[in-house]
Amino acid sequence: MAKRQDDKELCSMLLKLYNAVRDGNLDETKGIIGSLPPEELNSKIPDKGQTALHTAVTYGHEHIVEELVKLMSNQSLALHDSDGYTALSIAAVLGNWRMVVCMLRIDFELISIRHSKGNLPIVMAIDFGQIEMARKLYYLTPKKDLIPHDDNQEIQDCNGATLFTRAIYTGTLDIALELIRTCSRLALALDKNDESPILALASMHHSVPSGIQLGFWKQRIYSCITTLIL
Repeated sequence: MAKRQDDKELCSMLLKLYNAVRDGNLDETKGIIGSLPPEELNSKIPDKGQTALHTAVTYGHEHIVEELVKLMSNQSLALHDSDGYTALSIAAVLGNWRMVVCMLRIDFELISIRHSKGNLPIVMAIDFGQIEMARKLYYLTPKKDLIPHDDNQEIQDCNGATLFTRAIYTGTLDIALELIRTCSRLALALDKNDESPILALASMHHSVPSGIQLGFWKQRIYSCITTLIL
């Protein structure tokens, strides 16, 4: 009976924490955290499927994110919510660079933690149209996460190829050029929709028949990939 009461009180406290974080109330958030057992800050909030950090990121409360990351364990920073997102992935798809940096300063390995369906934060960012976020993440994401090698090759092929095709479709050809220079075989790899970068380029062929309207580096990516087609 006592345990049930304790569990009920804990659930109530976690829900109060959720409300305080959602509302961006830092003082109330700190007060509730101070009355919680330290390990419970790392718990998912009942019926919400996310930690307090997921909530703070989702509602765009940078000041609360900065406070929470100092108190949570690295393992908890990497937790997925009920939709398969880490807090970093949410920040990436929302285009909030300050939050991304805040979390990476605590644990840089978060940049390599995939969504439950296998997508890296950079791939999710470009999927959601966050082009500048994708550019910034590209230069931070370890190339081993994008370039195929013996371990987890299929997943890496998929992330690298998906980033490649999205870069082509969104005109983010600086990333596409870097990828083709780093690993030419990515041009033939299949992305998460079973499409290859070569097919992506071919589907846009009518709009760039000669590459003349492209800038110098854009012509390079056009040339690099079309040589593989021909």
